Amino acid sequence: MSSVEKSLNREGWLMEVSAYLRSIVFKDWKIVPFRVTCGWPSKHASSAKGRRVGECHGARLSKDGHHEIFISPVLDNPLEVTGVLCHELAHVAAGVDAQHGKEFLRVCRQVGLDKGKPGSVMPGERLNKRLDEFLKSVPVYPHSALLTPAKTTLARPAVSIKLVCQECACSIRIAKKDFERVGAPVCGCCAISPKRMAEESKD
Repeated sequence: MSSVEKSLNREGWLMEVSAYLRSIVFKDWKIVPFRVTCGWPSKHASSAKGRRVGECHGARLSKDGHHEIFISPVLDNPLEVTGVLCHELAHVAAGVDAQHGKEFLRVCRQVGLDKGKPGSVMPGERLNKRLDEFLKSVPVYPHSALLTPAKTTLARPAVSIKLVCQECACSIRIAKKDFERVGAPVCGCCAISPKRMAEESKD
């Protein structure tokens, strides 16, 4: 392992790959100052459907006027990471205000991002081969995917029943399983002649 590979962290790797993309893949486009980091997108970062794996924030949101690109930590495949980085750099080239509109798609078509819908478009076969060849010349992405927790199944709420005092009409709710286990409680409202409460009629 070379000294360069030992010292390269995630951000260093992302910026090194970005430098290649900027000078070769996006050479015909003006790429304004930007930074890339491994971090959670601001929305839908762990959604089961429509998960966002990359995000680009415009320069006006940065104190020093840089575009800020985030690559989700759930990704660790170098080719996939580079593909997402291409998508986000297309936002830098088109301007974030273009969103996934005509100007963004014009950039995508020119650089070879043609696989999938505009919101998640990735490199097509030709660009992927080009990126794969380049990645053979750089260290492996120094990151292991962060696993998002599995969706938790919430416990069903306890079924309750309404009980009404036959003497004073005071009512309470009690868990059905408790009612079946110990029966009806003594009425706490009817001080003169406490009556056991009966299950309210459904009539």
